[in-house]
Amino acid sequence: MVKSAVRVIRILELVGKRGDGCLHSEIADTLDIPRGSLTPLLIDLRELGYIDYDEKTRRYSLGAEVLTLSNAYLRHLNVVQIGEPILRDVFREIHEFTSLVIAKNAEVVKVCEYAVPDPLAYHLQVGEAGPMHATAGGKALLAFMSASLREHILSCIDFRRFTEHTIQSKDALVKELKAIKAGAIAYCREEYLEGMISMALPVFNAENQAVAAIGINTRSVRFTRAHERKVAEVLRAAALKLSARLGNRTHRTREFANAA
Repeated sequence: MVKSAVRVIRILELVGKRGDGCLHSEIADTLDIPRGSLTPLLIDLRELGYIDYDEKTRRYSLGAEVLTLSNAYLRHLNVVQIGEPILRDVFREIHEFTSLVIAKNAEVVKVCEYAVPDPLAYHLQVGEAGPMHATAGGKALLAFMSASLREHILSCIDFRRFTEHTIQSKDALVKELKAIKAGAIAYCREEYLEGMISMALPVFNAENQAVAAIGINTRSVRFTRAHERKVAEVLRAAALKLSARLGNRTHRTREFANAA
């Protein structure tokens, strides 16, 4: 390994661990870097914005560019790769159709799934798209979009009727979206497929944007109140866990802790 590159990484790691920053001498002594070699490295890091220097305290701390770099990494995390083991754990605990969806225009696309062996229960396959207004995952994502984007999508929805339970108006959908944004779980009660009930919650990234939704789909005949409570508990924990894995530290833990 290139010594200077390793030293740069070690400097950033050390300074990042010290909440009040580090003196030049502390960095040199802790990392065993000759002071004459350390100075030009710190100068370069300051010029690039990765290190800040306080003239009064003479301490070095992390610069803003570190945040830019980390956010760029978090934005490009593969939500499927990160989410797949969490979905697997949910499936093992609930043993129902468990999926991860993302938004695409006025639809949601299934990007990952664990399915139960039920040939009579039709459901979206991985890669297939479903209507945002008639799916739990779609509602979960729509509720947390920016107001302008949500309004645009709502204007594009034709409110096609898939079953007798499908939402038929913008007003009815907006009412549900407000409840979801306030912390309620998103539901699809036989609105897309007869005999199937879905529950979903959004997943947030480091910038507090809803980038996906975790959903559980079950036959209505198995959807007892006790089963619903269990699904809600597992679903909330999974959504929080995946959001944390994506770098989120600010999203609505309080709302997600509410009862279904």
